[in-house]
Amino acid sequence: MVPRYLDRTPSGRRCDEGSAAVEAAILFPAVLVLVMAVIQAGVYYHARDAARWAANGGAVAGAVHGGAAAEAEARDRIERAGGSSLLEDAAVSASDTGTDVTVTVRGTAKTFVPGLPPLTVTQTVTTPVERFTAP
Repeated sequence: MVPRYLDRTPSGRRCDEGSAAVEAAILFPAVLVLVMAVIQAGVYYHARDAARWAANGGAVAGAVHGGAAAEAEARDRIERAGGSSLLEDAAVSASDTGTDVTVTVRGTAKTFVPGLPPLTVTQTVTTPVERFTAP
């Protein structure tokens, strides 16, 4: 136990030398984790939007040009959005039922936070096939 007279400065105020360093050492890791979490959330939502954009473009292309064009357009859009640097292991599946075209884009968003499990992104878009009908 420190005597009370040693715990004070010459002016009589309490001595709190070094408390700022201790506070910074305690708060800095928490602030760093918070900043990394915000950035990781932004990367995840950007990957999700890119997958949605690719699925939508593929579905529209499939509705106009047929089911084979749907998958090709979706893959092209994934590459234009950033490819594997944004969405790892991207997989595109397209189905054409004759009346509807459905395109699904799946992948894993890039993670840079150690210990974070893979963030899976799945986006599906269905659109009707364009066709001529009798008036």
